[in-house]
Amino acid sequence: MFSKQALARLDLRGRSASAYLVYAKECFQESLENMRRHRTIAASLGSFSLGIQATALLALSPLYLPSRGDAYLGLLVVTLLGNAVIVGWLLLHVGLMRDRNDAVVALNLANRLTIVRFVLIPPLLFLMLDNRLWPALIVYILLAGTDIIDGFVARRRNEQTQFGVVMDPLADVFSTAAVFAALMLKNLVPLWVFIVLMLRYGTLIVGTTVLFFAVGPLTFRATTVGKIVGVLQASAVIIIVGVTLAGIDVKTALGKFLFPFLGLIFCFVIISQLVFGIGYVRKRTVKVGS
Repeated sequence: MFSKQALARLDLRGRSASAYLVYAKECFQESLENMRRHRTIAASLGSFSLGIQATALLALSPLYLPSRGDAYLGLLVVTLLGNAVIVGWLLLHVGLMRDRNDAVVALNLANRLTIVRFVLIPPLLFLMLDNRLWPALIVYILLAGTDIIDGFVARRRNEQTQFGVVMDPLADVFSTAAVFAALMLKNLVPLWVFIVLMLRYGTLIVGTTVLFFAVGPLTFRATTVGKIVGVLQASAVIIIVGVTLAGIDVKTALGKFLFPFLGLIFCFVIISQLVFGIGYVRKRTVKVGS
């Protein structure tokens, strides 16, 4: 978790390699302290994540048991290990469970929906690589649906939190990267499309980090372009999997149009991200100078 206090101390020390290491250590220590201070919220986050994980594994068990017990064991291992990392990372950010007034709040419905998206990523990835495309498609539609619903719920119920503002786009990044990686490995998406997508997310993550250290904490917000691109990405995944399930080669049936279109969309987003980043730096520079 990025810490404003640790960032201020980093500025006092200077931007050396050792200072950055101390900064990372202080951020980690602050995260652990937040987990201790807000142990009730951390326990709720952990128990809810385990409940969703157990529900998903139970729902998927008829696909593998009793005939494919070894494959189900693989699903268990991938899901448990993957979510151990994901949930541990989410717990380190429990300090972000604050509202607009910086008051600590409980784990609300909007944040629970965001957590569901994270927890469903490992089993979704396993299903796709195991060629279980029908259940994978159902899980992905559920995952994409929570992406739409959680923002609506947060606004409707006035449940916006710092946790949701940060984690919601990250859930989109991780889930989309995982799904397109699986499609690429299944030879359903060209390698170059996956590379352009990774360039999009790479510039976003690196650019956000650079901006944070250059101008300070950032204010995240959903944009119309981002929402449109998210819908197009989800639609493309559903179309690709659906066409494949129909027994049609997506590369010959739709690939000549669909993949160049996705590539152009990702390139447009990369350019818009760079323009936004440059404009943000200039805007902050003008404010500081004035």
